[in-house]
Amino acid sequence: MATSITAAKTIEMREDGTLVLPPEVREALGITAGEQFTFLVDPIDSSVTLYARGDDDDWMYTGESLASFRRGIADIEAGRVRQSSEEDLRRLAPCD
Repeated sequence: MATSITAAKTIEMREDGTLVLPPEVREALGITAGEQFTFLVDPIDSSVTLYARGDDDDWMYTGESLASFRRGIADIEAGRVRQSSEEDLRRLAPCD
């Protein structure tokens, strides 16, 4: 069963590019050797989100999906994005 981590953990990349997750992180995520992951990198704040990849995630790795993701990253990097507030969203789709 997954547990919660109450402190940030630091990892170091080895010469060969390997990243080793500490045991408490692996336990908290409920992951074992051989599992695949997706790293989602936010270029705006340089944050990285780690997702365990399940069989139902295969759609995410299609050529069309990856091309769409790359276009989105290019739009972010070129400044072709607009941040919307909660109020902006309420004006677009009012909730009654």
